Amino acid sequence: MWKTHFVRLLSDREMLVKRVEIVPIEVIVRNRAAGSMCRLFKVEEGMHLACPVLEFVLKKTSWAIHDQ
Repeated sequence: MWKTHFVRLLSDREMLVKRVEIVPIEVIVRNRAAGSMCRLFKVEEGMHLACPVLEFVLKKTSWAIHDQ
């Protein structure tokens, strides 16, 4: 069985969970060039990619948004 933060349901709208440490990783799947990919690789915004590109990005902070 997988270990998760979930402990048990308390009601239909509440659950008990364990405190966890957030891992600041973002997973991005692209079918078109956008955002940081265009800036890094100097490609045109919206360019169709021949196959999906999978990126794993370590965020600067655990609450940061990748393309800001």
